[in-house]
Amino acid sequence: MGKAEYPPAPQFVHDPADMPENQNFYIIAHGVRLTAMPGWEGVLNQDQTWKVTTFLSHMDKLPSAVEKEWKSNPGQLSLSH
Repeated sequence: MGKAEYPPAPQFVHDPADMPENQNFYIIAHGVRLTAMPGWEGVLNQDQTWKVTTFLSHMDKLPSAVEKEWKSNPGQLSLSH
């Protein structure tokens, strides 16, 4: 269903987030109006949102073992570590 959305949600796997982390944090928490990017403020607490922000900011520099792990189990990512 997400592929049918216009404008589409950002695809950080192919185009890593390049804005300052505070802006990425806001976008993750509140979403992007009139796009397929939802806000996660009611789902993730502030600590979890910072973990996602940090992950997105550094996902183009991940060790190969970490990259392989999250790509093989995208729905199993844990925010508790």
